[in-house]
Amino acid sequence: MKAIQAANPGKDPSRLQIGDKIKIPAKTAAPASTGTTTTAAADPSLYTVKSGDTLGKIAKDHKTTVSELQKLNNLTTTQIKVGQKLKMPSAGTPPPAQ
Repeated sequence: MKAIQAANPGKDPSRLQIGDKIKIPAKTAAPASTGTTTTAAADPSLYTVKSGDTLGKIAKDHKTTVSELQKLNNLTTTQIKVGQKLKMPSAGTPPPAQ
């Protein structure tokens, strides 16, 4: 937000109206979002839900069960959202027998 304000010194952000043209600066790595993304990517026990994912597909891909994913993430349903971070079972821990 601050970068947009800096790129538009003549515009008062509290007085923007429909149709006003503003400059959007080129995307740069923001420290807050980079830290979050790096943490999730560096931690193999976390999985970020992508478009088209289902708990069943994620469980199959990670050799676990839907029930185990629900238990680890305190999920009462199988509904998940894009961008949601899910805890994954440890690689050395086999899924519970059903």
